[in-house]
Amino acid sequence: MEVSGSASQYSIQGMQKGFNQLDQASKDIANPNQTDKAPDLIQTKQSENQVEASAKSFKAANDRIGTLLDIMA
Repeated sequence: MEVSGSASQYSIQGMQKGFNQLDQASKDIANPNQTDKAPDLIQTKQSENQVEASAKSFKAANDRIGTLLDIMA
């Protein structure tokens, strides 16, 4: 059974997006020419929340698959 756009795929994409945002915010914070660090510090926290929520979603999807396999076995 193939599921297009599964919850696991979306979760992985969400984690990747969060890591990419964190990477960019970190580079901006490290940039000595940028004086206002507040937006980038806020972005780091938002990125953390993005990764955490996506990881929880991935775990829930993985648990569902495990439950289905247990039922079918």
